[in-house]
Amino acid sequence: MAGEVQMFRLADKKQVKVLGALGTGDGQLRYPLDVVVDTVTKDVFVADNGNRRITVFRAGGVLP
Repeated sequence: MAGEVQMFRLADKKQVKVLGALGTGDGQLRYPLDVVVDTVTKDVFVADNGNRRITVFRAGGVLP
């Protein structure tokens, strides 16, 4: 989708979580292009192209 990041478990390719929703508010995304995960904190950084920002989901899904 144009406003979410889908997370999958590699072992069985099962979807385990969806981050974001289409929009411009907190936790909403418009055409996310890239994702980086901090392996220590599990923070997820999303390059949100349509909103021209980086959105951070703390600990794999909680907004700061």
